[in-house]
Amino acid sequence: MISKRTFAVLSLLAAIASPALAVDPCPASAGCIVINEIMYDPPGNPDIEYVELYNTCGVAVDLTNWYLLDDVDTHDKAYLVGTLQPGEYLVVANVLAWFQTKYPGVTNLNANPFDDDAIPQDPEVGFVLGDGGDQARVFNSSGILQD
Repeated sequence: MISKRTFAVLSLLAAIASPALAVDPCPASAGCIVINEIMYDPPGNPDIEYVELYNTCGVAVDLTNWYLLDDVDTHDKAYLVGTLQPGEYLVVANVLAWFQTKYPGVTNLNANPFDDDAIPQDPEVGFVLGDGGDQARVFNSSGILQD
């Protein structure tokens, strides 16, 4: 376990080196929420993509204003909902209806999808995960990259 002083110094150095990669100033939840699984190129059609998040810490984390984003900062953010208890998972799907049809038993599903191509009037909402590779990033409520 690092001291609060060491944590503060490391946070400052990270912020100076790259503001987009700064460390969460709240040690209670810093690094708690991680990307556990990414399904970016599933077999079959429709293309049911998802990202699974996991709380690795011993504290509950309020996900209000946290969001998931791919590698393009100007894409629409997929806002996270609820509180993730220690040891719990949260699935963020690209299109909720498609995911729920394929995986009806999954109950830990985020209410907000990251790609809503199922909305015919606005097919450009959100983002998709590239089949050849992409990034999935999770940010806290301060906009600081967590994983």
